[in-house]
Amino acid sequence: MQRLEPPAISKKGIVKTAPKETEFTERDYTRFRDLVRMRSGIYFGERKRNDLKSGVLKAFHYSGMHLLSEYYDALANGFTHSTLFKTLISFLTVGETYFFRHFDVIEKEILPRLVKAHHHDKSLRIWSAGCSTGEEPYTVAMVLHSIIPDLKNWSLTIVGTDINVNSLSYAKEGIYRPWSLRSIPDSYKNKYFTKKEGLYYLNSEIRSMVRFDYLNLVEECYPAADNMTMDLDMILCRNVTIYFEAQTTIQVINRFYDALKERSYLAVGHAEPSSLIYDAYVPEIYPDAVLYRRDSAAKRDLHYKTGIRIRRETMERVKPAYSKSIAPHLEDLQKQLKKMQDDFVAIPKPEPSVIRKKLTQKSEEISPKIVEETDKRRGHDSEAELFAKGIELFTLKDFKGSLDHFLRLLEDYPSNGRAAYMVAHIHANLDNVAVAKEYCYRAIHLDSLLLEAYYLLGLIFKEEKNFDESIKMLKKAIYIEANFAVGYYELAVNYFKLEDTVQARKHLKQTESILKSLPPDERVGVLDDLTARELRMMVSMWDK
Repeated sequence: MQRLEPPAISKKGIVKTAPKETEFTERDYTRFRDLVRMRSGIYFGERKRNDLKSGVLKAFHYSGMHLLSEYYDALANGFTHSTLFKTLISFLTVGETYFFRHFDVIEKEILPRLVKAHHHDKSLRIWSAGCSTGEEPYTVAMVLHSIIPDLKNWSLTIVGTDINVNSLSYAKEGIYRPWSLRSIPDSYKNKYFTKKEGLYYLNSEIRSMVRFDYLNLVEECYPAADNMTMDLDMILCRNVTIYFEAQTTIQVINRFYDALKERSYLAVGHAEPSSLIYDAYVPEIYPDAVLYRRDSAAKRDLHYKTGIRIRRETMERVKPAYSKSIAPHLEDLQKQLKKMQDDFVAIPKPEPSVIRKKLTQKSEEISPKIVEETDKRRGHDSEAELFAKGIELFTLKDFKGSLDHFLRLLEDYPSNGRAAYMVAHIHANLDNVAVAKEYCYRAIHLDSLLLEAYYLLGLIFKEEKNFDESIKMLKKAIYIEANFAVGYYELAVNYFKLEDTVQARKHLKQTESILKSLPPDERVGVLDDLTARELRMMVSMWDK
């Protein structure tokens, strides 16, 4: 392959291309807000306008499309399970979580109680809904592994689901940065993790105890046997419904109730909405947590004690005070009330399922027609759809499949610089450094403002200890994007390697300055889940 040198970048020569479009109008906000709310339940109100804008523009940036309106139309005309929509959601939902997060009550009270209750059948089914990168279900697995001596005789089902396919991919890997283990007891860390090159690898026995799947809580796909979301002993859904509107939360909580066995638990986060939403459950109050139990008998008894029984006892105390002249009138009123109740019961009420059946039948009639018309309009997968499918394969760590996919895309669309960059990125992951460089230069030749290509070359040259060349590439990256925090951080690392501490500190300070304006969970990495909080921690380590 002929080596393509990166073109020189001059200030006059920079032209903002369509894929770098950053305008986000009031109409864009409203349309994307309503689409995301309808498809995922996640609501970006006025206070979260900038979060929506940031996520949408990043996803658009990776879509391969040239116009934001074109990107919206593709999402709106597609389906919730489309790769394009899943990619958007992955940029909008970067959940911050860690092992043993607010887990004391669950570890010391609830899980031992469930184990004891099921000692006779040796079976437990637990669902972590909105599991993000997997720390929560893995925490459950570690606790159960440590408290059940005859674990091999048990049938354990631990399921983690999320709407973010990128997070699920990381969860399945079971590899974590130190930040995720900041609250884990040393006994668990030493027993279940292996540290290698600054990362923590969860052992295979614990990883094999948890199954991860994509699931959208807004869809009526649960409770169901095929995705293991029925007959559950516990559901953990913490700090998830805070992103939903009240009506959506009520629907989700009611489905959770149907998914639980009797006398089983729902664990929610500290910031979840009013307990009125959990009215069907029996609350258990702890010093630092509230859990909700599905317990029909206890709930009936609770209603009896707090309502009907009190009113009846009050009437019994008051009854002797009634005069004989009032008593007959009271009896007449009671007879009239009884007749009204009988008449009300006699009124026929439609079965709720009738409406649902009609809607389902209509949907089944319409859906095939929509699919058929859509296929006619499209004819075949668009360039953007092909690119999105390649990204999905990449996030699932199917590097070979993703590589083959992007190479085919380049054959059909040879001017797609982002596809060339993705080929470079995959080869870099596979340690094919020479080929990665070649495709980086090809990507830059096709798109001279492709920040990611310069950044990747900077990392490659740094690994080769060619620090001067690495600095050149990283400077071009931050020239394209002045607030590219990771670029400044890598420049600082290079200067530290060259023992130029003045320049190194200067670029660390610039990194910190950029991070101050970003939310802690803002994703700042390139095709990874590095957050602003984690990058701050990395910066602070240079002071130690």
